[in-house]
Amino acid sequence: MSNQEIYTRPTTISEMLERMENFSTPEGWQRGLVYKPDPTDVFIVTPPKCGTTWMQQIVHGLRTRGSMDFDEICRVVPWINMAHDCGIDIYAPQVANPRAFKTHLTLEEAPKGGKYIVILRDPQNALISHYYFFEGFFFEKGSIDIETFSREFYLPRQAIFNHIKTMWERRRDVDVLPLCYENMKMDLSRTVERVAEFIGIPLDDELREIVVRQSDIKFMLAHENQFEDHVIRK
Repeated sequence: MSNQEIYTRPTTISEMLERMENFSTPEGWQRGLVYKPDPTDVFIVTPPKCGTTWMQQIVHGLRTRGSMDFDEICRVVPWINMAHDCGIDIYAPQVANPRAFKTHLTLEEAPKGGKYIVILRDPQNALISHYYFFEGFFFEKGSIDIETFSREFYLPRQAIFNHIKTMWERRRDVDVLPLCYENMKMDLSRTVERVAEFIGIPLDDELREIVVRQSDIKFMLAHENQFEDHVIRK
């Protein structure tokens, strides 16, 4: 059997769902669920394709004054439910404080006791981004159209709508910072200010300039190999 036959991607939603059952191990996922945070731990809580990587870069830049000394952002701001399967110890010291994690769990599901940055996005734009992220990764390029993807996968999962509901119920909690993706794009500097204040990082003019510049889309595209989820893809 050739390598091409071994590593073919799914071409239907049902096949994709079946393959995704092996995306993580039950043990690895459970380790993320039962993690006991310190009160200063920061969780980036988002539906998929709603600014997760963007916020990982902002938080990491704030706590390190712009260090880019990582091969992949998930090495320094781990996906807490996938970390074990990627060989990352979620209890090990991180390169800087506060400790930070990403998760696609809702606020209701995420480990309790830390601080939570929640980002929501226009569902239509999130769907389009989600589709093109999955195409060529989770399913063979060109094999599933966006309408089928939406009706049979995206909408039934209700991910973004569940996030909206749980965030809305806690939007005024002191340990929750609710953000909107579209507003972040309109005023990145103000977003950086709000995040710095929320996670307890003193923000001077130099640090603001560094983080705004390094979380700009042009900078991140120029360093896209550090934001491509190649650890997860492998």
